Amino acid sequence: MDRQAKERLLQWKDSREARRRDAESAHRESHKDVGTRNRAAQAAFERETSAWEEARRVALEAHDRAKSEFEEAQRAHNQEPGEMCRAYESGDPSAVRWYLERVLERSDYPVAS
Repeated sequence: MDRQAKERLLQWKDSREARRRDAESAHRESHKDVGTRNRAAQAAFERETSAWEEARRVALEAHDRAKSEFEEAQRAHNQEPGEMCRAYESGDPSAVRWYLERVLERSDYPVAS
């Protein structure tokens, strides 16, 4: 190999090594704060998850209260006909009136012309 070819080869190797070092340095620099960014992202995720869990807990408590209130009102509503039926059968005037009002309210009558 002649002298010029050797010099070009050495220059190319030096150039390649310099480019590799530059690329490696740029890579290290670009990833220098990845750990910091990851920790910040993890902390933000945990804060948002905690806030969501708290909102979910509050919503579930409100749902449970509303459900309990509804079920209690439903039980009271469903007990009324049974109690009124027993009172009607025993001849209680207010129960007879309640029963007849329900019958008449639900009955269809022809319209007078």
